[in-house]
Amino acid sequence: MNMSLIIFGIAKNSLSHAQSSLLIETLYKESGISLDLFRYKEIVFIFADYHEANYSMSRDDLLRYAHVIEHLAKSISLLPMRYKSLANSTDQLSEHAEKGYHQILTNLELIDHKEEFAVRVLRSPSAADNEDGTHIGTDEHQLQDALSGDSPSRIYLRTKYAAFKAEELRAVYSENVKRKFIEDLAPISLFYEFKKRLSPSTVMDAVVLVDKDKRKALSDLIAGMQKFYPQHNILMTGPWPPYSFANIDIQL
Repeated sequence: MNMSLIIFGIAKNSLSHAQSSLLIETLYKESGISLDLFRYKEIVFIFADYHEANYSMSRDDLLRYAHVIEHLAKSISLLPMRYKSLANSTDQLSEHAEKGYHQILTNLELIDHKEEFAVRVLRSPSAADNEDGTHIGTDEHQLQDALSGDSPSRIYLRTKYAAFKAEELRAVYSENVKRKFIEDLAPISLFYEFKKRLSPSTVMDAVVLVDKDKRKALSDLIAGMQKFYPQHNILMTGPWPPYSFANIDIQL
């Protein structure tokens, strides 16, 4: 089979041919995309003919690709591939499957029967600057003696110093919120990741991998967080396909 293939994801090779056919038929009716499977030992690649699927770099095609992955992830435990993951042929798929086989199996075990959620803790735009204790005043007793005085240069240095201290305290506060979140999350899941670069309006930005039957427990945890941090807006979105936990590099 020599064609350009677009890969949607990788799953365990556990579906019967009848189940696979039903899944493919259902997705074809919804999206008009004819999927195919390439089985290799205990894994299966889910792909389509790139030219028949008529994909381009447009936003609409990206959404169509994401829709197929979301539908697949609702039916099976799926390692989703990034948009434009391509292979020249099933022979090339076989090569990559052989090279990354153990890594793929490990990640399939990790995401089995699980789903991803995003959790964000945001500072309320209507709240005061010191809502979390990060406000830094400009009283001279809070500044080093070397920065005292009313000259333009000293005022500039005090302003920079106050901004630096505010950022430093925001970082400390963010770490404390993350630490509490990890502790509260432990009975539900041990799999999470935090975004490292945060805007001043964001206290925490995390993704969590949760067993499907613990979705309510996670919702209850978020509700408890909102009560504990009434000065913040806490948002949970999902479930999403486990993009953040795919962690595969087979260089398609």
